[in-house]
Order: sequence, then C-alpha cells, then structure tokens
Amino acid sequence: EWKVEDEGDEDWWRAFEARVRALPVKRFKKTTLLMRNFREREGGFSERNLNETKYASRATLAALREYYPDDPDPNADGYLSRKRRLFARPGTVTAQLRRAWGLDGIKDRADDRHHALDALVCAVGSEAVLQRLTREYQALEKDGRARWTPKVAPPWDGFRGDAIAAIEGVFVSRSEKRRGRGAGHDATIYGVRVEEGREITYERKGVAKLTKKDLDRVKDPERNRALIASLEAWIEAKKPKDSPPLSPKGDPIRKVALRRGPSAGMPLNDGHVDNASMVRVDVFAKDRKLYLVPIYVHQVMNKAKWPDPPNRAIIAHVAEEQWPSIDDTFEFKFSLHPDCYVEIVKRDGVCVEGYYRSTDRAGGQIALSAHNIRIPLIRGIGARTLVSFRKFEIDRLGRKHEIVRETRTWHGAACT
Repeated sequence: EWKVEDEGDEDWWRAFEARVRALPVKRFKKTTLLMRNFREREGGFSERNLNETKYASRATLAALREYYPDDPDPNADGYLSRKRRLFARPGTVTAQLRRAWGLDGIKDRADDRHHALDALVCAVGSEAVLQRLTREYQALEKDGRARWTPKVAPPWDGFRGDAIAAIEGVFVSRSEKRRGRGAGHDATIYGVRVEEGREITYERKGVAKLTKKDLDRVKDPERNRALIASLEAWIEAKKPKDSPPLSPKGDPIRKVALRRGPSAGMPLNDGHVDNASMVRVDVFAKDRKLYLVPIYVHQVMNKAKWPDPPNRAIIAHVAEEQWPSIDDTFEFKFSLHPDCYVEIVKRDGVCVEGYYRSTDRAGGQIALSAHNIRIPLIRGIGARTLVSFRKFEIDRLGRKHEIVRETRTWHGAACT
C-alpha cells in the first residue's frame, strides 16, 4: 500500500512513477496516473468550456440581431437614438431573480421545464428590474452584506403562483431522433464453443461476484465438479477474503468461465460481441396483435450484408432464430425512434402516453418517459396485446398530431 506523506517528495514520486510505468496497462491509463497537476487541468477544462459557452451565446445574439435589428426611436430628435429589440441577461442575474422571487427549487434541474422557468424570469426581467437589482446589491455591499440575497419586488402581486401554474402547463417538445449513429457493437468479446450443434458463448466472471445460481452455468460441469464444489463451499462460507477458493491443483481461483444465455450479436475475432443500441423498432400488426422488429446500428450501416431490412419479430424469452418472420400478411404501422411520442391503451383500459425510450428484446417490452424528463419512468409495457398503439408528431409549440400512416424505409428508400 502506497501512502503520500509529502506530495513534494521527489524520491517518492520517482518510485511511484517507476511502479506505474511497469504496470501492464494502456498508455492512457499510465498518463492519467502520472498526472501531477490534475486540479489545474480540471480547472482549465472548466474555464475553456465556459469560454466556449460565452462565445456561442455572443454568436447567437449577433445572428438574432441580423434578423431583428434595432428600430429608430421616433420620439428622439433626429432619430439618432434606436430602440433595442434584443436584450441579453447574465445567468447570475437570472439566478438572483429566481431566488428573490421564491422560484428556486420549484423545478428540479432534471425536469426540462426549468428552461421555461428561466425564460419566464428573463421575460419579466426588464431594464427597470435590472436597475433595482443593481441598487440592492450596491446597498448590501455598502452595509457589508454582499453575500446576502437582495430583495427585489416581484413584477406583480401573486407572481409566484402565476409562474408555477404557467410552468406546470408547459409541454416539452422533443424532435424524433432518426439518425442511426453510435457503436456497432459492445466492446466485450466473448468466447464461443460449438456444443450439441449450436454455438454457446461464455463470459469470464470474478469469483467475488459469483452466486450459487451462477454455478449452474460453469463451463464443462462434469469435468469441473471439484472446482464447482470448492466454489460452493467458499460461497457458503460467506466468501472469506483471506481464504480464496482453490482449484484441484491448489491454485487460487480468480475468474470462472460461465455459459451465457442467447444473445443477439455477431461474430468478431473468433468470438462473439453483443449488439449495441437499437436505431429503431418497426411495429407491425396481424390478427389484432402487434409485433416489434428491432433494428441495430450495424444493420443500418452495413448495406452489403443487409440489403433488406431485418424481418424477425420479438417473441418474449425465445431465441432469435425462433422468432416469426414478417411477410406480406403483416401490416406495417410505424417505426419507433428515440423521442417519438406514443399513446398506448392497455387491456385493462389504462391509457399511457410519453416519449419512447427503449425496447427490451428479451421480454418484448417498451419503456416510455414523461414529456418533461428523459429518465424512463414507465417500463414493462408488453406490446403484443395492446388495445391501441398510436404515434404522434409533436410540433415546436407542443401540439400533438397523430401519424395515421407511415412508410417503412431502408437505406433511405421506401420498402416494397
């Protein structure tokens, strides 16, 4: 165990550096471990990001002024003065006004409606309000109370209640993400063996994370009965750290090869990799039942291997090779992309609506989120026997428009 007694001790640093450089890890990891001025670099990153935000704000304001220039003031002599049509407010001023008017904390920052709250504060934060805030700060500084929150009268009586009611009535509009980008597959490469005519993938799992249930998936259970017995006894003994499980040869066991269940993916480097995120899910209907066809990034990007779209529909807890194929007897309804808005009626008559987030291919279930937050809050919605499943387009003002008919596309062209 290494302890830093004196960060300026060069002998200690040289010993530490030699130890790090001898580690069998990647160069990036070594560079991170040997970073002596991490706090300074971290501060530099924050300052750079802040400067980039300031530049983006100035560029946006300059572009808006091109579209909405200042107007001549007809009340000024000779029209030398101009009326400003655009105003910029520092974020600090917005925060101080929120606090002074009792609006801090009424919306969590995870709730996207906090942007509407800031916009409302900016809208009522006129030049007169800004001058009052400045005078209050000057008075506080004069009295030696610069850290106190200044008192600024709200724009009208009952403003806080009106503001809360207005924010509650805001519907967050999101644009449907149709761009199929991202990782083509997961990073972990699993080993593959052919057993009883089918390919089985294996993963290596540390013994500290093993459970008794995992022992049923140990590779070659007949041949490894002694190893399984040793692991089971160690787990029953509550995994003592000073007495690790031993192999039949007497060596400590660090990791164990476990058989994995069926997983979607592709072969890579004599192994198997799982699929990454789905680009979309195509929804079909037949005999009053709905079928979901998942489509992944590597399928969209590999036109040579996938000239036609995937056509296997999810069946819960069934291997993909046993899924039914979509043919002309199925009716295409629409495609589910991230951030598309849907309305669902379950068999019990409960109506659920929200933005689509993801699909669980193992159970054929989808997850939705409320309009104002991106975290999936509504999970486990089985799509097979829904009474109604509708998709909507949300315009910039938050108005819903049902998509009655949609054309299935593949590689930028309509599917026949």
